[in-house]
Amino acid sequence: MTAKKPLSRLERVPLREAWKHEASDFTPWLAETDNLNALADALGISELVP
Repeated sequence: MTAKKPLSRLERVPLREAWKHEASDFTPWLAETDNLNALADALGISELVP
């Protein structure tokens, strides 16, 4: 038997609350492997590389 992952709710927040500045906050976050893979999956493409 595998361990169950806890579920949580998505919460809508203003983008500037999560990422204050595009170049110094959003871009480094997006360039993380897990986030690029999630974006690639959402776009239906095989792979994105930083």
